[in-house]
Formats: sequence, structure tokens, C-alpha cells
Amino acid sequence: RSRGRRSRTSATRPGACSSPRTSARALSTRGRRPRRAAPARAAAAPPANTWPPRRRSSFAARRFTPDSPSRDGRTDAPSREVPSRAPPSAVARLPSSRGRRRARRDARPCGVACSYPSAAPRAPSLIARDPAGVSTGRQVKQVERRVADRRRVFARGDPHHHNASRASAMAADDGDAADAADAADASARMLADARDADVDKQADRLRAWKASGALLLDLRDASEFHARRIERAVNVPWRVIDGRLHELPPRSVALAIVLRGGVTQDGGDDLREGEEDGASSSSSSSSSSSHRAQIAKFRSDFKGLPWNVWGFFVASDALFERAAPAAGVDVLAGEVRPIDRGRLWEPSDLVARWLPRLEKRMRDAWDAAPAFDRPSSADVPLASRPLLVDVGCGAGRDAVYAALRGWRVLALDSDAKGLARLSSLAASHGVSDRVARRKIDLAKTPPADVLALAETLGGGGGEGDGEGEGEGEGEGEGEGRPVVRAVLAVRFLHRPLARALPGLLPRGAAVMWFHFHRGAELTAVGRPCKDKDLLEVGELAGVFGERGGWEVVGDGQVTLPDGRPVGEFVAVNVAVDAP
Repeated sequence: RSRGRRSRTSATRPGACSSPRTSARALSTRGRRPRRAAPARAAAAPPANTWPPRRRSSFAARRFTPDSPSRDGRTDAPSREVPSRAPPSAVARLPSSRGRRRARRDARPCGVACSYPSAAPRAPSLIARDPAGVSTGRQVKQVERRVADRRRVFARGDPHHHNASRASAMAADDGDAADAADAADASARMLADARDADVDKQADRLRAWKASGALLLDLRDASEFHARRIERAVNVPWRVIDGRLHELPPRSVALAIVLRGGVTQDGGDDLREGEEDGASSSSSSSSSSSHRAQIAKFRSDFKGLPWNVWGFFVASDALFERAAPAAGVDVLAGEVRPIDRGRLWEPSDLVARWLPRLEKRMRDAWDAAPAFDRPSSADVPLASRPLLVDVGCGAGRDAVYAALRGWRVLALDSDAKGLARLSSLAASHGVSDRVARRKIDLAKTPPADVLALAETLGGGGGEGDGEGEGEGEGEGEGEGRPVVRAVLAVRFLHRPLARALPGLLPRGAAVMWFHFHRGAELTAVGRPCKDKDLLEVGELAGVFGERGGWEVVGDGQVTLPDGRPVGEFVAVNVAVDAP
């Protein structure tokens, strides 16, 4: 059919077309022949009493008015979706799914600066209440509770709420750039001070460092460190620093750092042996970038808390030969024995407090005076050193600390990475022969089998990764069977083992158990939070008191800087008939 020809149907009935193409054009407002408007009909009055009403779209505004027809014929009672128990004067809006999403969006900022088009917090208009304040439905109450919860969270600044991190990020967007700029300026000033070629200025900085009592970390290689070093310096090479961060001090302790790479007296960089003078510019640029990388490592946040860096020094001839003597700082040379090597890390505070007290009390009963009086001496036989079992040793700082004091240690843990760090730390301090490590799941091993692992030590140290496997057989106490003198547990709890210790340890043995008390789950950290991981106040004292023959030396509670309570329990077996 031609475009302009009118169909037979359209001739008889205007506005109706037999062709789909022509029909679509006719239905469109832009067609040649728009459809004729239907004649207006008189609106019929709604029935006086219809229930339920016609179902409406979920996105439509569901409202009712006092004059709407009701189920019982009254015109002043609410009809539609609102229950009939609502007061006659109530006018409310029940939010749909889109309304609930809009309500959550409006309630989310709650006074916190955000990136929405309008930064001012908007009060969510979720529902309208009647003058008496009566809610009009269960759905409305649920929305109210959600909004009130969000307002409460943002009002108190709960850092552990699932929306708090985003809100904090929104609020801190403007301050982050300023903080980053300040940190960059401070790092640049520290680098300029470290690379300053003025000998007098470097001597003044060395005097200030010595008077401050800050620790000193040397990032050079071991050969350079042994050739010459500043007194009290501890060497952790820069190339292995990432794997030995557990050897660094706590974040609150002041730390000065000797950077790897030196500068000449005129401010340029030292050239390595065999390097041509033409490579001076490239060497200077490389050394400067290396210094910036080393500074950035310690100036940046680590797990939310940066190190307390006192300052930096650059190893150079002028520093060791002129500035250090002028400041009265000793420069040492020669290789350092691992056992005489200083340490930057610290053991647990409770271990550092109670272990020396226990040694002083029991040294005669254990015949351990030679081991405690000469802890670094190799003349004391290993079998004559008292044996300490560290359950849940972790990275092994407490175990190595006890070995440096003259103990022989059996370290138990199920974490292979922690045991590897323990082995590295013991080797760097020269006590590998005194520290034996065993990988074992203490939760699945009977308590008697745990203490029986001491029999595998024999007269030698040895290290094993297998469960209950040891190395070496040798002479020791009780025909090659060392006697356990102390059991140590720090931030570890296995109740079956703790309850079995009073009946398994011999006379004169001691137990030191330091773990979180109930109430740690209520702090900002919030963990541990399970009942099986929390000690009750006086729980261990009751366990050892029921057995009899045990003297409770200490049973108290200390509070960590993060607010969590930790119990300190120390007991000694004084029974005559103990095994």
C-alpha cells in the first residue's frame, strides 16, 4: 500500500489502521492522523464501602486522609494499608523499598562531613506521627530503630561500626592532604640534617642523641658494621629489614637510625671502590634516593602507628673520624659475638617483671646459680641449665629473652611462621643451642604429652618442626630426661592444660600465666571476645589452690595501654610429696 493511501478500515473507523506500521504512526502524537480523543465520561463516585482498596504500586505514595472511606463505613477512620487501631487523626506515610533506601541515605551522614551534593545533614522525613506520638505500623518502627541506631553510632564515634570507617574517611579527606604535606616536609628536613657536611653540626646532633637515651639502629651491611660503628648501635641490615621487623623496639620508644650509604666531606656521595669519577652524578642520585627510601620506611605508618624516630645519621668518614670524637661518642671496631649483640626489642612487660624475681627465689632450689650468674658463658653445660617450657611462644621474644638470661627453653606453637622467626632471632643472638622449637597443636594434644616433649631434648638443644619430634640424645638430668622447672604462657589460654599443670609439674616448679581477663571484649579493641578465650578473676588461683601444695606468689591484674585487662598469675610448687 502507498504511504498516503487510506486503508479500508481507517475510512470506516477513523483512527484505526490495519497495518502495524500505520497503526504505530496513528498512535503517535507525531503521526499524520492522530487518534481522535475519546469522549469524556462522567466520573463515577466511588462506592461508599469497599475493602480492601485497589492495590497500588509499591513506588506510589501510600497515604490516607481522614475523609477516606473505611471498612466499617466511617469516613474519619484510616483505610488502605494502615491498621484500624491507628488514631483517627493520624496521617502517615509508609515507606516503600525506594523510600527505605532514601531514608538510609539521608540518615547515614548524621552530622559527619560527606561528599554528597549537599554536605549539610538532612533530617530524614520517614513518617508523620499523630499528636499523641503513636506509631502506625511495624514497618515504621523498624525504620525508626535503624535510623536511631545510625545516629547513635555516629554520635559516639564508634570506630568498629561497619559505616564508621567510611564516615571517618569522609571527615578526614581534607586533613589527609595537610598531614601528608607536613610529613613530607619533616622527612625532607631530617634528610637534609643527616646529609649535612658540617662536622660541628653533626657533633651537636650526636651529643643530643647520647643525652636523650634513644636507641640506635644501624642499617649497613654486617661487614661495614663490624669495621666501625657507634657505641650502643645494633645492626639489622637494610636488605633484610622487612623480614626482621619483630626485632625492632616498640613504637613508643625513641629510635635513631644510621642510614646505609655515606657522603663525603663536601656533601657529595662516597664512591665505592673501583668506581670512576664520571659516575659521580649517578652515584649521588642513587644514594640520595636510597636515603629517602630508608627514611620513608620508618616515617610511614605501620599498622596505624609509626615509629618514634629521633633522627637519622649518614655513615661517613667525617661522622666516625671527626664528629663522634668531638661529641665524646665512642667508635668501636671488630666483630661482635652474637650472644653479646645488643637488642632493640623488648619481651613482654610481665615476663620482664616476674622472671628475674623467680630466678632470685629458686636459684638455690634448682642449682641454677652458675647458669644465672654467667648467662653468656659457654662453660656452663646445657644439661645443668633450668628448663622453661613456653606454650604459645609466637615470634619467640620471651623465649629468647629467657635463653639470654641463662635458661634452656622449649618453645611450643602451631604457627610455622612464628617458629621461623623464633629460630632467626635465636640465631642472631647466639642462643640457638639453648632454644628448641616444636610445632604442635596444643588444643589437640593431651597435657601429659605436652610436657613429655621435654624428654625428647636429651642433653642437646636441637630444633624440630614435626609434632613432638626432637633431635639428639645426650646426658641430662634424670638419665637424659630434663626436668621442667617453669611453664610460661603469655596471651595464650588452653584450660585443660592449665588445669592439669598442678598434677604434672615436679616439686620446685613454677607456673607463670599471663592472659586477658573478662572485660577485654568491652574495650575498643574488642578481642578476645569468646568465653573460652577469657580468664575469670581468680580462676587460676582456685585451680592451683584446690590441688594443694602450691603457693600463689602473684595473682593480680594489670591494664594494657589499649585498656584491656590482663591477669598476672605466678605460683610455685612447694609440696614435699610432689613428683
